[in-house]
Parts: sequence; structure tokens; C-alpha cells
Amino acid sequence: MNDETRVGIFVLIGMALFGTAIFLLGDYSFQTYYPVYVEFSDVAGLPDKSVVKLSGVAVGKIKKIYLKGDRVRVQLAVQDGVKIYKNSEFMVGSTSLIGSKYLQINQGDASAGVVEAGDVVKGSATLPIDRAIAKAVGDIQTLVQDIRGDGSLATSLRDILGNLKDTTEEINRIVLRSGPGTEKALGRLDDITAKLDEVLAKADLALTRINSGEGVAGALISDQKMKEDISVTLNNLKDASASVKDITGRVGGYRTYWNIETRYEPLAHSSKGGLGVRIYPRAGRYY
Repeated sequence: MNDETRVGIFVLIGMALFGTAIFLLGDYSFQTYYPVYVEFSDVAGLPDKSVVKLSGVAVGKIKKIYLKGDRVRVQLAVQDGVKIYKNSEFMVGSTSLIGSKYLQINQGDASAGVVEAGDVVKGSATLPIDRAIAKAVGDIQTLVQDIRGDGSLATSLRDILGNLKDTTEEINRIVLRSGPGTEKALGRLDDITAKLDEVLAKADLALTRINSGEGVAGALISDQKMKEDISVTLNNLKDASASVKDITGRVGGYRTYWNIETRYEPLAHSSKGGLGVRIYPRAGRYY
């Protein structure tokens, strides 16, 4: 192989590599696209040549971003065969808080019709991240000033704390006034219950002896009718004692719970408070 042939082959290889590089680095593709134009008031830093995604799937790219009057127009290149409906939402998306931007399309309904090549659609307003942060900082500063100053929020908080203080003090006074009486009542209920247990035990023993004829009472009471009357009387006494014991047990089993709740709604600049009392006569039932 002579020198001229070698030089020719080298030149051809170089030209092929150069052409491939231009094709890869340039805006060339074997895929066919159709144009769609989206108008925004602010593209919030959306870069040229970024990706176009439909419902999170890449379906095209941005060809050009330019001003059209007082609006920003973004020219999209959408892959042929991809249907975008007219009521779809066009907005600037981001991979993260400070990530790369892209154009996001949220698919609409088929009943609205399909966006055709060359159509101009309206994009959704997007608040840039710097403006969003500035607005959030401003809102926080306003909230802090309202709390520290004499605004409605500070007044509401002071009222809430004052009402809560008065409520707790009143509850403490009620508990202190009723404490000794409650303890005495519970102590009396315990004594009554103990005595009723003793009465019931003795009544059982007496009935057993009378029915069996044991003891003095059994021997003296030979009349069967008298024995039955005494048995009925003792049974009634036993039932009455059991009823009284049940009532005292229920009274002693009562439990009372207090609930104090305070809520503040910053958006409405208002507060709500509540005081609840729940009485449990027994487990699983309350008033």
C-alpha cells in the first residue's frame, strides 16, 4: 500500500468521525417530531434544549425559548405518535428542589380533543424558587412580629393562656373543695359494703340451718308454714342486701375525667377552646 492510499484512508476515517461527532453533538435525530408552542408569564429558569415529559415519560425536547410580546413562548418538539390532549396542564418541573428543570405535561382527557402540530397552548404559572423562599421568609417574619407585637395573633394567644390559667385554677378549687367529702363518702361506702357482706353470709347460714332443722332455730320452728315464711323473709333480706351492695358498688365505681383542649388556626387568626367532662359509671359506658 503506497503513501497516497494510506493518506486517503486516514482522511476518510477522520471525515467519518467528524461527521459522527457533529451528528451526535448537534440537534439531529432520525426520530420525527411535530411542533407545539407553550406560552408562560415566567419560565422560572427553564433551560433551552431541556427534556419534555408527558406524565413523567420523556416524549420530546425544547427547541427554542423566546419572548413573544409580554409573554415567554416555548417551542416544543414532540415525538410523532404521542397524543397530547387540549386540556392538559403544561408546567415547569424540577427533578428536586435545586435540581435541573424540564417541561412537564400532565395529560388531560381525550374528550377535549388532541393538540395538533403548530398549536399554541397556555402554560400554568410557576413561582420561581427564589420568590417562593422570599415569600415564605416574609410570611414567617410577619407571623413572628404578630406574635411578639400587639396584633390579633398575640392578643388571641394571650386570651388563650389566660383562659387556660383560669380554667385550671377553677378545677383545682373544685377538687380541693370536694376532696375531703369524696374521701369520706368512699370510706362510708366501703364500710357499708363490708357490713352487707357480713349480713349476706349470716343470712345464708341461717337459711341453711332452718331448712335442715339444725340449731335452736331449726328445732324451735316445727311449723312448716312458719319455716317457709322465715325462709322467704330471709331470702328477701338477702336480695335487698345484694341490691344495696350492687348500688353502692356502682356509686363507688364511678370515674370522672376532665379534658381541656385549645386550638389556634393561624390562617383564620382565631382560636378555639373547649372543656369536657366524661363520667364512666362502668367500663365501656360513659356520659
